Amino acid sequence: MATWPATVPAPSLEGYGYNPADITARTEMSAGLPRVRRKSVAKFGQLQFNLKLNSAQAAAFESWFYDEAGANGGAAWFEMLVKLPAGTVTKMCRFVRPYESQLLTPDRWQFSAVIEVSYA
Repeated sequence: MATWPATVPAPSLEGYGYNPADITARTEMSAGLPRVRRKSVAKFGQLQFNLKLNSAQAAAFESWFYDEAGANGGAAWFEMLVKLPAGTVTKMCRFVRPYESQLLTPDRWQFSAVIEVSYA
């Protein structure tokens, strides 16, 4: 099982946010209140975050992201320490889509990512 690379710092608080998944289905009725039912017992959500990295850290993150033993281009699950409303815990995570990067200074990058977090 892959883990978050030790050479890459934890996400910054700026832009950090968690959204639990909608696990219900609503059915509108012709009269009265809609019916609502639970469609999943799985507990998961999405976490968006930013990383502020120097060039060496950015290269290490990119290498880990594409490595088959790492995030495998975003297809593999990995363990990561995440901050959730219930506290800071290690969870299984996977990228929802590839990260985005922006050059801030000649040696400073900002990476933005969205990952799914599983409570399983």
